[in-house]
Amino acid sequence: MTELAITHEDFQKFGNSSIAKPASSLKQSKSYFVDRRLIDRIEATGHANFRNYFTFLRFEAGGGELQALTNA
Repeated sequence: MTELAITHEDFQKFGNSSIAKPASSLKQSKSYFVDRRLIDRIEATGHANFRNYFTFLRFEAGGGELQALTNA
């Protein structure tokens, strides 16, 4: 199994998205903490990579996963 990783571009994409607006103060220096939580949620939801998970978050109607990510 390939180990999941969040690239610098992924981090920027997430940080600039409306999904992350409540946490708009995301700084690159905090990326490890954000990365770890994103990877945990990617694995928990069974997505193969950040791109699939990010798309899922953007289009999820109920918002349950966004809440789970926010709580993490």
